[in-house]
Amino acid sequence: MPPLQYWQFNTVKYGLLAEIATELLTVPSSTVSLERIFATSSPDMASANDDSDSYVCSQITFDPIALIKTIDEPQRMERDAMLRFNRALIPQF
Repeated sequence: MPPLQYWQFNTVKYGLLAEIATELLTVPSSTVSLERIFATSSPDMASANDDSDSYVCSQITFDPIALIKTIDEPQRMERDAMLRFNRALIPQF
């Protein structure tokens, strides 16, 4: 049974915990790749190609500007997230 469906079926039994779990499980996900969200603090890493196996760095920092630049079309990203979310709600028989 998918986690969201479990918590929806057990709302009466678990009350507030089920409400919190349902709220957290319904947060839309991002379609942006993790490699694009995080940028390294090392100048050598900035010149590395997109192959994640080539990254060897102990200090990784979050770069919000890189995240904003990767979101070409916010409506498309939201649509993709909703499609994934709705697909997860369909029971698998």
